[in-house]
Amino acid sequence: MPKLIFVSGASGSGKTETIAAITGPVLKIEVDAIQLESARRAFPFLRSGREYDWFLWPRDPSTIDLERLLELSIAGQVRQLAEHRGDLIAEGAILVNEWFRMPFRRALARLGHSFADADVVCLFLDAPPALMLEHIHQRAARWPHRRHERAHYPDVAAVDRLRNLHLAQLATGRWELVPDPQSLSTRLDDLLA
Repeated sequence: MPKLIFVSGASGSGKTETIAAITGPVLKIEVDAIQLESARRAFPFLRSGREYDWFLWPRDPSTIDLERLLELSIAGQVRQLAEHRGDLIAEGAILVNEWFRMPFRRALARLGHSFADADVVCLFLDAPPALMLEHIHQRAARWPHRRHERAHYPDVAAVDRLRNLHLAQLATGRWELVPDPQSLSTRLDDLLA
């Protein structure tokens, strides 16, 4: 049976680069792009720079149809999903939140990709804060739209606070902690074999 693999972790943990290196017939979904598209649909007058703010999203499902927004965004961003019949990897920090992950999963089902609970795996990349800080600063130097992260996370203590905020969300799912990007790569290879 195909698997749905959720990969989360705090900013700078190394999840995106690790997923990019995975080869084979797996379909990779960059959830940051889906979140951005959904935010633009839901909040058309949003100030630039707020698109990735988790606090935008109401926790009361009666106030916004997040599942429908995600369905539209996934269909628009992941064109190859309609033909794909194998494993899926959904990668993004926001997936640590059940209020986002469950509507995302239901949106995939509405698009023809349902998964039994036993076929859903949640991996959390819990990289060391010093490594995360290094990644954040490298990324800020490389990509102009990420420069603000250097100011948000100037030192290991700030990154550790971010990491702990993410870890606090893990109670809402069956998360498997993975200690570093190499271990994540190995675990994904095992799951996809």
